[in-house]
Amino acid sequence: MAEFHLWLNNYLDGYEQWRDAYINDLDIYRSALIEQWGRGDVSDKNKYVEYSDDNQVKKVIDYDNNTVTISVLTDEIINEKK
Repeated sequence: MAEFHLWLNNYLDGYEQWRDAYINDLDIYRSALIEQWGRGDVSDKNKYVEYSDDNQVKKVIDYDNNTVTISVLTDEIINEKK
């Protein structure tokens, strides 16, 4: 029984480390999106959000409202934020 508890504690410690790193990376990613887009939209259970490689195009599929939205940052919008 002690062996199982040791394994379980090690497993949970590993999970906690992974979760903390994941949340930290997500916070950094969302901060970058907020800087560029003014919002930090990311996917959740009700919507799928995808950005282009250069973060200039955002596609959102909203499952609750059955809508698809495509947004494009233009030079004018980018210059306004600077």
